[in-house]
Amino acid sequence: MPSIITLAAGSAKGFGFSRNGVSTTVSFDALLVAGGGGGGFVRGGGGGGGGIKEYISTQLIATKGVTYTVTVGAGGAGQTSTVQVNGTGSSIGALASVLGGGGGGGNTGTGTGSSQTANTTGSGGGARGNGIGVLAGLGTSGQGYNGGTLSVATTNASGGGGGGGGGQGGSCNQTAGSFGTGGNGGLPFTSSISGSSITYAGGGGGGGYQISGATPYPGYGFGGGSEVSTWQGDGGAGHGGMPTPFSGTGSISGTTLTITATASGYLYYDNIITGTGVTASTRIVSKTGTNTYTVSISQTVASTTINVSSANAGVASQGFNGLANRGGGGGGGGGGSGSRTGGSGGSGVVIIRYPTALAQPTVTGAPTVTTSGSNTIYTFTGSGSIRWD
Repeated sequence: MPSIITLAAGSAKGFGFSRNGVSTTVSFDALLVAGGGGGGFVRGGGGGGGGIKEYISTQLIATKGVTYTVTVGAGGAGQTSTVQVNGTGSSIGALASVLGGGGGGGNTGTGTGSSQTANTTGSGGGARGNGIGVLAGLGTSGQGYNGGTLSVATTNASGGGGGGGGGQGGSCNQTAGSFGTGGNGGLPFTSSISGSSITYAGGGGGGGYQISGATPYPGYGFGGGSEVSTWQGDGGAGHGGMPTPFSGTGSISGTTLTITATASGYLYYDNIITGTGVTASTRIVSKTGTNTYTVSISQTVASTTINVSSANAGVASQGFNGLANRGGGGGGGGGGSGSRTGGSGGSGVVIIRYPTALAQPTVTGAPTVTTSGSNTIYTFTGSGSIRWD
């Protein structure tokens, strides 16, 4: 499980060791989240959430006058062929580091949940569907959990969920027949270091399988959550394959689509939506909440009927992407028609918290700087550096 580390004994917050009465070090709080793994191909496993560690109180100690490079990990690309793609790690110089999430297994790949050796990823990728004793990727102790696996060969089995920062990925669905629901992604890790409670590193949902016209609608593995009503973000949802076309009611403000009622089906990555006042060729880009989605074209649309055509309902069968700067794993590709590629993992983040009353560090890389209570918070969404003098 991810580490929450506090020194049992130490100096006052913000101060460190001294020489002749002059402090030579500083101590600070930090959260490191690596990039999530990419989802697997064709009933693929969900990508593992990025490795995550939270250092609270006076845990990390930096030496004054030393510049520490801050590296923010990238998410792994969704699998399109035989190679699973892991996320990359995040670090603060040599002080702390976390590993990227494991790429989900795919049906044209090796079948394991990660292309790396076991125990070398932050959270493990989910196993692919269809196979005997197919293995999932393993998470690294203190950074993340294992992906979901499959123990019995089953026709049309779904992909397992990717491991998350707060829990293991769900197993492959072993129901034989016309469909299999993707395993749920492992739950995310919750941190309040930024001043708000935010979840990070949810595992990607496994890709499901559905033959055309199967009823009831199956196939949808939820990223970092367990059901539609409790979507818990971060990890991308796995695609279901060939779903019932979506029909419901919603509105659009900017690039945010809010669904207020669903008559049938689910929305998927790259679906083209139609409705009164909706700009032509508007596509679904990502899912951001229980009933909210990002769309490709900014617009304002009052509440109206939102539809997806039957021809477009299963387009690409591609898994949803993990959320950027949250380290979510990518969703597994579905088992229907189209490209059936996995979703991409979300990029990571590095957050550093330091008392506002003390002399502030010099930073590069344009981190977002905010305050919360008595602390100044530096949020790195891209690489940079930090130095105390």
